[in-house]
Parts: sequence; C-alpha cells; structure tokens
Amino acid sequence: MNTRRNSVVLSLSGGLDSTSLLLKYLSEGIAVHTLSFSYGQRHVKEIVCAQNVVKMLKGIGTLSHEIIDLSGLSKVFGESALTSNVPVPEGHYADESMKVTVVPFRNGVFLSLLTAYAQSLNIGRIAYAAHLGNHDIYPDCRLSFVIAMRKAIWLGGYMDNVPCLEAPFLRLSKIDVLRVGIEYCNTLGLDWKHVFASTWTCYKGEESACGKCGACIERLEAFEKLGHKDTIKYEHC
Repeated sequence: MNTRRNSVVLSLSGGLDSTSLLLKYLSEGIAVHTLSFSYGQRHVKEIVCAQNVVKMLKGIGTLSHEIIDLSGLSKVFGESALTSNVPVPEGHYADESMKVTVVPFRNGVFLSLLTAYAQSLNIGRIAYAAHLGNHDIYPDCRLSFVIAMRKAIWLGGYMDNVPCLEAPFLRLSKIDVLRVGIEYCNTLGLDWKHVFASTWTCYKGEESACGKCGACIERLEAFEKLGHKDTIKYEHC
C-alpha cells in the first residue's frame, strides 16, 4: 500500500464543509490526520466542535487530530470581524458587507502548516474544504489561489516529499456539500443529523448560532433546499 497516497492531512474547522470532506476521505478508506487552528477567532467554539466530530468518528478509520495554537496571529490578521471587535455583518454571504469577515491570507497560512506537517509525516496529500459559495468574498478559496499554492508547495520542497493540495469541493455549492456529506454519512452507516448537529458554522461567538450572519444564512438555505431541518440550535430561527 502506498502510504503517501493513502493518507491525507486535512484542515478541520469543525464546520459542515470540512466535516463533509473528512467523511469523504474516511468513506474512501483514507487515513486522515486533521489539524484545527486556534487563531484568535471569535467563534472559537468551532474548535470544540472539531474535537467532538473527531471523537464521534474515531472508530471508523485511521483518524488523528491536533489543535495548533496560532492565537498570537490575531495581531497579524488585523481588523477582520472574525478576529477583532468589528461587528459581524448580518445578511447574505455574497453581500459586499461580508468582506469584513476576510482574514488576510488565512488559508495560505493554514495550508503552509498542513504542508509542513504532511512533509514531516511523509504524507502525499493535503486538503481543505473551500467551495463555490466562498469564491465571491474569499480570494484564498478560489481556483487561481489553489493553483498558485500547488506551485508554491512544489517549489518549496523536495520532489520526493511534496504533498499534493486537494480541494475536492471547489466547484460545489453549499447545497452540494451538504448533499454529499449526507451521502458519505449513509455510506459509513452514520446518522447524518447527529453528525452535523456537532458542527459549527456561525461567525458570532455566542452560545447558539445567530441565524442571521452570512454563514448561518447559507447553511440554513442548504438545509431548506434539500428539504431537511438543521438540527443545531439557532437564536433567531
């Protein structure tokens, strides 16, 4: 067995998207080494959700989880609504106001660390769950960025130890991501309602999801379009 190709290092936020991607790899029999990043985000609850997801899926396949403390980077990331006191805007994900939630080059930082971790473990793949709905607002979720990062990763390592960057959801909408996530749960014999109830999407650092920020609205729309009810608790729904 080619252990380099049959293992992946995955960025796991604790959200619906990265959890669906984790389910994809587990359903394919891939060993998954997950990293979660604590970078001073106001919705730090997502880290706890990532831990809960890993605990729930631990017995399904080869799965590990590390939390990387990047809290000092909140000073570098500046006045993003996710890492400062700037209010999180309410409204649709594609609204211009959502640009205040951009954390400068966040995925570039995360992917660099995924690459280093993969190289240290001699793993040939790294992945993150960027999807079509991210493209309008977040430059580091677009195909052009992925292509550039693949080249940078190749140039920054030795050829026999360079991981391939994968973004399997890049052309999928949030609805599509939820749909395939449900399918992967069914393949693995899991109750998808229970799995996704353990995820976190809201950008506000509150006890319940707000139901009004762009991330919440996009998530709610996905469940509605598929004819399902979201099982997490919302403050305003």
